[in-house]
Amino acid sequence: MLVATFAPQVCCTPQARATRRWRPAARLICRALALIALAFAPAAPAAAQGGWSTNTQVQPAPRYKDAAPSDPQAALRRSIPFDSSPVPPGRARLALEALLTSDSPPINRGLVWRVFTLGSYNVPPKLVKLSRDAQATLELDPGQYAVNVAFGRAHLTQILTLEAGRRRMETFVLNAGGLRVQTAIAGAEGTIQANARYDIFTDERDQSGQRQRIVSNVRPGLITRLNSGIYYIVSRLGDANALVSADVAIEAGKLTEAVVSHEAGKVTFKLVKEAAGEAQADCQWIIMTEGGEIVKETAGALPNHLLAPGNYSVSARWGGKLFTRTFAVRSGESIEVEVIMR
Repeated sequence: MLVATFAPQVCCTPQARATRRWRPAARLICRALALIALAFAPAAPAAAQGGWSTNTQVQPAPRYKDAAPSDPQAALRRSIPFDSSPVPPGRARLALEALLTSDSPPINRGLVWRVFTLGSYNVPPKLVKLSRDAQATLELDPGQYAVNVAFGRAHLTQILTLEAGRRRMETFVLNAGGLRVQTAIAGAEGTIQANARYDIFTDERDQSGQRQRIVSNVRPGLITRLNSGIYYIVSRLGDANALVSADVAIEAGKLTEAVVSHEAGKVTFKLVKEAAGEAQADCQWIIMTEGGEIVKETAGALPNHLLAPGNYSVSARWGGKLFTRTFAVRSGESIEVEVIMR
């Protein structure tokens, strides 16, 4: 959120009077930008836990097959097709394009343009135009607008003034890059995709120490577009306590690839009347750490979960009775834990 602070004026010079007239407009612009930013900002989650083992590589961002050839001077020339048709009376025409960096060709797909009124102290900004054209041409009433362009999770907002009967052409430089995360288990071969998801957070914390979530439940192997900067990644393997977190730097115009190495083992639970016996159905399970903290509650005859290495206890409730056993998990191993009814 953008916050503007203004010092009180104590003199009556012409410069001071001009400052007073400017202050309400500045507050209004800042308020509009803040509200638009909030529209793209999900709530912050609880802090994550875990360690990080990563092999991070930065590569040039892949260009689309149908993109224009690379040209260092592309950003210096207006590439938006010039619309020479007359502007309707009392209207203004706005042509828009976006670049990843100042020396890259225009982005030719995947853009979303949103145009907002600035609103007032009692009226919030209002969305007046939305376009998914890479190079959008919009006709609007004269006035000031907040124009936002989004490319995945990368976005940029600018305040533009449009005049009646005039054309305006604007190029937005996003300074954006990409992030692709792969997930693996320490001690096991290959990468894991099916049971892994990760969330991306801002690097900064708010006054309560929480980070702001930017995107959640991202599948490994997919590219997430982000503005350049530092981000905090939390990777989850399975649905229990196999978590890993780390900071990752995104460079404009480049693709950052990170390999997340989890310490985890697969555990299958089975309640039996005797060793190697048949699993009992309709069983309720509680998995706890050595210190008694609940890790997972589950149900079924043969539930299986990925757990971080360590010592655990599991309790099986069946037929009104409770049966307990301790066990240990090592990274990269797959074990079966039998709980015998005695």
